[in-house]
Amino acid sequence: MTKKVLEKLLRNPRLMSMQQKKNFPCFMEMMTYMSALKNYNFDDDKCAGARAELELCVETQAKQEKRRDTFNYHLQRIGRMMRT
Repeated sequence: MTKKVLEKLLRNPRLMSMQQKKNFPCFMEMMTYMSALKNYNFDDDKCAGARAELELCVETQAKQEKRRDTFNYHLQRIGRMMRT
């Protein structure tokens, strides 16, 4: 494959559909926290419960093992193999 073909195959995470974004860990907790902030005029003290849930989710995700078998990872790996 040429470099141009590899560039076309790389996915832009900003252009993902809403369904794909919902599969992200802590997405729902973050949306709950953001809506709580909006409901209470960005008063962080009133949103302590939602913030605690988000922090707990982020901490548990940080402790989990990272996955490297994404689509972009494999494209980059194949690109490096082709260059050598």
